[in-house]
Amino acid sequence: MKLIGIRTPKPRKYSVKPVFYDPVKEAQEKRLKEPGLGESMPGNELRMRMQLRMNRKKLDERIRKRSRTMSVLFTVLLLLLVLYYIFVK
Repeated sequence: MKLIGIRTPKPRKYSVKPVFYDPVKEAQEKRLKEPGLGESMPGNELRMRMQLRMNRKKLDERIRKRSRTMSVLFTVLLLLLVLYYIFVK
């Protein structure tokens, strides 16, 4: 039997969202919040690593070319010295 004028409250809903701890995500967020590191997002990190590798390769290539050039010059100078001693003396 229902009484007129008396209203029963609706049951309360349980609305709690579970929170999961993700240490990787937390570390990324912490790095992004640090000053001056806003550009260190995962995509930019990969791009920076690739640029570093390419720069290292270019530097290694320059060093190799320079060392080849120096070795050729040294060999030519040595040969000239030997020829000088052979023909002059």
